[in-house]
Amino acid sequence: LLDAGRASIADHFRALEAASRAENPIVFLTVLEEVKTIGETIIDEQTLPMFSNYVEAMVTPWFKRIGMQTRMDDSDAIIRLRPRLIRTLGQFSDNAELITAAADLAMQYLQQQSDVDTNLALEALRVTAIHGDDSVARQYLDAYGRSDDINFKTTLLNTMYFTDPVSVTRVLEFSQTDQVSSGDSLNPIYLLFYANKVHTQLYGWLGENFDTVLNKAPDGWRSYLPQMTGGYCSAENLELTLDFYAQRGKRFQAALAKAAEDSRNCLSLKSRQQQALQDFFSAYRDVATASGQEPIAIAAESWRPTGG
Repeated sequence: LLDAGRASIADHFRALEAASRAENPIVFLTVLEEVKTIGETIIDEQTLPMFSNYVEAMVTPWFKRIGMQTRMDDSDAIIRLRPRLIRTLGQFSDNAELITAAADLAMQYLQQQSDVDTNLALEALRVTAIHGDDSVARQYLDAYGRSDDINFKTTLLNTMYFTDPVSVTRVLEFSQTDQVSSGDSLNPIYLLFYANKVHTQLYGWLGENFDTVLNKAPDGWRSYLPQMTGGYCSAENLELTLDFYAQRGKRFQAALAKAAEDSRNCLSLKSRQQQALQDFFSAYRDVATASGQEPIAIAAESWRPTGG
């Protein structure tokens, strides 16, 4: 209904709010997935602070209820919900309690402690990357280099959500080293485009290293690069994408057309709903976060696990 223009974004958010009050964790997981999708598409820098308050108000009660750690009496539904709850609250709010707990869990996983739930660690690592500085990126890449465990290395490569500019460059450069296989080399690049709202730095690096990236990547994936680095519901990023691949030959044009179509469809929805979005979120403009804390950044020295 939202995509077809038959419902407003305000109606959509009210429906999500109502569903979030249900006691059923499967229902709430569905709500979280939709909230996450909206946050990664039509929410921009102007609406993000209000959206952050909305997420905080909706998700924090569930976080306080089920916590960060797997429990003996957890139902299958709670086990499925907890990782996504960590991710959504950690990605779209500045909940200091969760961000710090996620960083502690991430450090335990980097030390390859066998009792750490991989599904929880995956999202904790992503949240910690989003909020981390370059010292955190070095910790991730050092742990990757030390390990011989293929599953551990695969999990770690799937968490490269860094937004700090120095970290972004470090991960991009690392993706082209001999430590990363050909089959895995595009994954960190895709995740950095996914995690960052502004793609200027990313396309700058990709332009300087395009031949290297292309030669290292599996042949079957090379032509899909425009969809991996596409505009993600941003007119500025779409323009960067079109300009970048216009110079790169015919092999990329089919994927470029698909990426452009997806971006334009999302931008159309965003344009239609922009005023309704602003009106709905006006109620969340000055809402204090549940934690009452200022936004925090995670540095490696600040997230040693408790208890040694």
